[in-house]
Amino acid sequence: MIKYVNKLKQIVLSLALLLTGCASVAVNTYQDGKTIGKGTVRLGAGGEMSPMKNYGLFGVDKSVGGDPTQFDVLIDPADTDVDSTIYFWWLGNLLIQYGATDKIDIGIMPYTDIVFNYGSMAFVKYAFMPEDSKMQVAVVPFFGYGMMALEDTSGADGTTWDNDKFQYNTTYFGLDIPVSFESFYVTLKVYSDKLDGKFTYYDKPGEEFTPSLDRRMNFGAALGFDTPGEYGRIETTLMMQKTPQGDWAPRFYIGYNKFFTFGGD
Repeated sequence: MIKYVNKLKQIVLSLALLLTGCASVAVNTYQDGKTIGKGTVRLGAGGEMSPMKNYGLFGVDKSVGGDPTQFDVLIDPADTDVDSTIYFWWLGNLLIQYGATDKIDIGIMPYTDIVFNYGSMAFVKYAFMPEDSKMQVAVVPFFGYGMMALEDTSGADGTTWDNDKFQYNTTYFGLDIPVSFESFYVTLKVYSDKLDGKFTYYDKPGEEFTPSLDRRMNFGAALGFDTPGEYGRIETTLMMQKTPQGDWAPRFYIGYNKFFTFGGD
């Protein structure tokens, strides 16, 4: 009976993990090839489809003869239908961008699913072309951090590997190269991410398990455009990304942000 209760509890925790958005991070930067101008402030708000960095993973490897320093695979890597279904989540984001010079912008974009998942991405933007050029080109290096945490408040039931707290941390950095033509732009994207976990269990007091994945590289491109009437910017992104099981898979994202601009020299 205890075995089935524990199994049910793990299923409930797994569903809670899924429904709170998992370890999701912001992918879109909403940057075209030109800067906003010295002294200008841009404020934006929007939402986007985001990748779940820990899809298919839950807790540590608790199997007989398994390695508790490694992640447990909750979803069969061969089950591509399930994998594709649970990979995506929605995040809300804010954008704060400042024109430090005519050629350089700095910015930060905090994001959250308003439940247990939150993070932020910081970036610097350098534009190469003259202001009156029809084609604009920039480089946008960025660094981001995301965290998702959950605690089981039901109390210990005395079974083996009874989950207490778990946390997923994602760090990532990369480079966007946007090339814009008037109201639309194309961006080449590359970024590297790393997922780390932190787990404690009621029946193992004083022990903390910290499985992690190797750093992964991701490559892709984005297409962005400003809607007519200045109703906001839409950015679609196609990435080739490595799964936690080490396979390459195409991933498509879409995001939206509405800008408001103030000041400027």
